[in-house]
Amino acid sequence: MEERNNLTELKARVNAVNMALGVMLTDLTNQAHAKKRSDAVAHLQALRPSFAGTPYASQIDNLCQFAMGDDYNAIKKKIHELATDMTRQITKDLTTNMNAIKALKKTS
Repeated sequence: MEERNNLTELKARVNAVNMALGVMLTDLTNQAHAKKRSDAVAHLQALRPSFAGTPYASQIDNLCQFAMGDDYNAIKKKIHELATDMTRQITKDLTTNMNAIKALKKTS
C-alpha cells in the first residue's frame, strides 16, 4: 500500500511541475510563477530518495533538469512530453499493482 501512496504522490508532484511550468511560460515577466516552478521542482526532488534504484529516479532527474533550465524553447518542447510519459508509466504501474492486490484478495 505504501508503494501505491508513493506513486500517487509522485504523480501529483509531476503534474504540479508540469502545471507550474505551463503557467510560467505564459507570462515570463511574473516572478511569482518562477517561484512556483522552483517550489514544485523542490517538492519533486524531495521524493527522489524514495525512488532510488527505480527507473523513476532517472526520470525525476531529467524532469528537474529540464524544468530548471533557462532555455524556454527546450522546456516547451520537452517538459510536457516527459511529464506525460512519466504520468502514463505511473498510472500503468498503479493499475498493475491494483490488479495484483485484487488477485491476492480473490485467492484468500
